Amino acid sequence: MRTGIENILKNTPLPVAGLAFGLTALGGLFAELGQGFWAMPLFGILGFAVLLIALLKIYYFPQVAKANLNHPIQAAVVPVIPFTIMLDASYLSSSYPTLALGLWLISCVATLVYVSWFVWRYLLHFQLKNVFAAFFIPFVGFCVPVMTSHHLAEHYPMLETWRYALFNFSAAAFIVMFGLISLRYWKLPVDELPAKPVFAIYTAPLAILIVGYIRLPLAHSTIYLSLALLLSQALFFIVLNQVPHFLKNGFFPSYAALTFPFIISANSLWESLSLFGNSAFLTALAWLESLFAIIMTLFVFYKYLKFLQKTAKGV
Repeated sequence: MRTGIENILKNTPLPVAGLAFGLTALGGLFAELGQGFWAMPLFGILGFAVLLIALLKIYYFPQVAKANLNHPIQAAVVPVIPFTIMLDASYLSSSYPTLALGLWLISCVATLVYVSWFVWRYLLHFQLKNVFAAFFIPFVGFCVPVMTSHHLAEHYPMLETWRYALFNFSAAAFIVMFGLISLRYWKLPVDELPAKPVFAIYTAPLAILIVGYIRLPLAHSTIYLSLALLLSQALFFIVLNQVPHFLKNGFFPSYAALTFPFIISANSLWESLSLFGNSAFLTALAWLESLFAIIMTLFVFYKYLKFLQKTAKGV
């Protein structure tokens, strides 16, 4: 293996997978804006290329990857690897439903196996200081299969039972993890600069639940959805207020947390329009958040390219 590639695989932490998830999700956001015909293939390919860094790191340097798992943030972010594959599967579901189902099922099983280990490692051996906003990912993240399988369920109706079960688990997990994670940030403020951007993940879990809820075939409650949107947007603006501080501290691989949470928040607004009609306020907010999410994701992608370039040179 060439030295440059070896340096990248060894020294790029697993949170790079968060950028892969963000880039892949960006294609879906552009689809909401009517640009999916070019954006979904482009960002799907870019996202997969970034995902390969994490996958090849695990394959070629398993001991290094294993050592990364000793850090709670890096360990908590790992499920975005199968989540990214689920997103890719959702893009394929209309044209290649059998292939998409296979990828989706494998990703679901991989998530379940990994989260079982994560529970043993970080919850059964619990320390509040090890809890970060990234802990939303392994648990509320079980709504990602719900969010990504609505087209698959049209071909395979038996999936609906599992989608309901996963949504209910994710909603319950959000309540528990929101309390636990908020307690951590309240009692033990995070001082380490590289860990600070992870706070942005607060934006993601409720937005994922909103999208998953809307994509379930049921009679949707506008009261429930309105309350969820209010809290979700409150979390978005709390995080938005912190973004300048994160950027002022300089680049860290944890910048990946400044991508997919904002994309999912914008997606939740676009999805909500299907129930609230042509609300001028929601439409304007959706456009503004979409623009912000696009800018932030491309900015982080650029920063990561610079980081990978330096890493390849051993700097």
